[in-house]
Amino acid sequence: MTQSTESSSKAPALLFAAGGLLVAAAFGVAALGALGQAALASSLATAGVTPGLLGLGGLCVLGLGAATRASGNRAGAALASAEQDALAREVGALREQFEEVRQQQAQILAIGQAGGQFGLKPVAEQTNAIFRIAASLDQLGAKLDSGFKTHFASVDEKLNILARVLA
Repeated sequence: MTQSTESSSKAPALLFAAGGLLVAAAFGVAALGALGQAALASSLATAGVTPGLLGLGGLCVLGLGAATRASGNRAGAALASAEQDALAREVGALREQFEEVRQQQAQILAIGQAGGQFGLKPVAEQTNAIFRIAASLDQLGAKLDSGFKTHFASVDEKLNILARVLA
């Protein structure tokens, strides 16, 4: 979870807490008269702090918290969609690379077969070249294998993030 996602998930909770405190303060101010604190209640009323005003403010802050949570849910869905698009692009790029490697291997095989059809016999230089090509193909295969593991690990990680976002 990124820092912006974490802070956006905390905002509704903070707004709910602040709204709840304001509503509780409204009940507290209303109860001051019943608790023998009429002088404090009247001084608060003179200052403009009334139970109705506190309660209304608390309800407004609670409403803001609900709106923030709802907009955060939509933003999470948009983020999940963006992550799916990024994963689709990565998988497409991997498929293209894999197809290019297959084509290169087919070309190398065709060249080798064409040389054998003409009765060319490998000499020491040609034998060395064949071994270098084989070694290069082995290295290419190892790099592809490593790249696929890295990309699939990344895809798996992103899918886990997507699953957590959608959960």
